[in-house]
Amino acid sequence: MFSNGWGGAERLFVELCSCLSQKGHDVLAVCKSGFPHEMLLSGHNALNYTTIPARCNWDYLSVLQLQKILRNYEPDIIHAHLSRASWMAGLLGDSLGVPVVSTTHNKIKIKYISRIDYFTTITSELKTYLESSGFKANHIRKVPNFSLLPPVTLVTTSNQDPLVFVALGRFVHKKGFDVLLKAFKAYVNVSSVPARLRLAGDGPLNKQLRELANQLGIANLIDFTGWVDDIVSFYDSGDIFILPSRDEPFGIVLIEAMARGKAIIASNIGGPRDFLDQSTAFLVPPDDSKALCEAMQQAAAQPALCSSKATAALKLFRSQYTKDAVLPEFIDFYEYILQTSKTVRAADL
Repeated sequence: MFSNGWGGAERLFVELCSCLSQKGHDVLAVCKSGFPHEMLLSGHNALNYTTIPARCNWDYLSVLQLQKILRNYEPDIIHAHLSRASWMAGLLGDSLGVPVVSTTHNKIKIKYISRIDYFTTITSELKTYLESSGFKANHIRKVPNFSLLPPVTLVTTSNQDPLVFVALGRFVHKKGFDVLLKAFKAYVNVSSVPARLRLAGDGPLNKQLRELANQLGIANLIDFTGWVDDIVSFYDSGDIFILPSRDEPFGIVLIEAMARGKAIIASNIGGPRDFLDQSTAFLVPPDDSKALCEAMQQAAAQPALCSSKATAALKLFRSQYTKDAVLPEFIDFYEYILQTSKTVRAADL
C-alpha cells in the first residue's frame, strides 16, 4: 500500500494484514515511507513491516528496492492495493514467478493494472468494470470491506433531545458535506424535531464548510469535532448517521454505523447501493439537498421506522461484514490463486 491517506482502502489494508497475521499466516506489509498509521503495523508483534519511498507511480528506483525485498521474503502471493502498488507489483510478479492480486477500491485506470493476474473488488460494480475491460471473470472475486468495530447487541431508541445527526469523512468535494449543511439548514427551517449536526473529519474544505455554516446561520447547531480517535463513542453519540457523498466506491463508515445500530441516510450511489436498500437505510439521490432534507425529516419523525431499518442493517453487518465473515473469503481466494497458478505453470512446462 503506497498511499499516504487514511480512507477505506488504507484501513482494509491495515486490518487485513493484522487479521491474517493473527490467524498465523506469514505477512509482510510494505508501505510508503511516512504512512500515517505506521504504528498500527510496525507495533504488531506477529507482523513483518517495511517501507519504500514510492514517491510517484513511475518510481523505478522504488520498484528495484521492492524487488529486492520480495526476493528476500519469497512470498507465495503478492497482494497490492490501489494504483501505485498495483503497477509496481504487476511489474515484478512475472520476474519473481509469484501471482499478484490487486484489490480495486475504485475504477483504476487499466494502464496501472494491465499486468495483474487476479483481482478482488469491493463491489459488484467494480467487478463488472474489470470484466468489461477484458479481465477473466474467474480471476475476479468480489470480497467486501469489513469492520473490526464491535457490533451492538440490540438497536435501542434514543431519548436524546435534541436529536443528533452525525457524519464522518474527509472534507473534500466528493464527500458532499456542503450538500449536508444545506439540507440541515432546510431541516432546521421546517422540522418540529430539534436537532444538532455533528461532523467528524478534516480536509482541504474545512474552512469553506465552516464559512458555509456561518452563512447559513446554523453554526451554533453544528459541532466540528475534527478527526476522532474513539470512533465507537462518536457513532454512539448520534441518533442518525448520514453519508451525503457525491461519489463513494464503498463507504466503510456505513458498515461501522450499521455495527453500532444507527439508522442510516445515504446517497443512492455505487458503493452504498451495492449493500443497502430501503429496508436497511434511507437512500436519497446524490447532490440533492432537498431530497436529503426530506429523508432527515422522515427519519426524525419516525423513530420506529429508524429502529426497523437499523435492526435490519445490524443483522446484515453481522452476517456479511465482520472479520469472521470476510477474512475466510480472502483466504479462500488466496488458496484458489495458488492452485490455479500451479495448474497454469504445470501447463506451461
